[in-house]
Amino acid sequence: MTLAQRIAADCANEAGRIVLNAPASPGPGLVCEQFKKKFNEILNRAVLGSRVKTECHKKTTPMTINLNL
Repeated sequence: MTLAQRIAADCANEAGRIVLNAPASPGPGLVCEQFKKKFNEILNRAVLGSRVKTECHKKTTPMTINLNL
């Protein structure tokens, strides 16, 4: 794993912890949007000027997180 991948993974983990530990959101779509916003904030602090595409690469396997809302 490259340094950039490790940094991105650490930032995603932190964003997930923050969003999923917050008070319950009205629905999974809002949780997803909150995660993307928080992830971009954290990643941009770690690597100034970084950007994240919202579409998935064709070789990735999407993960589903069950939310108890």
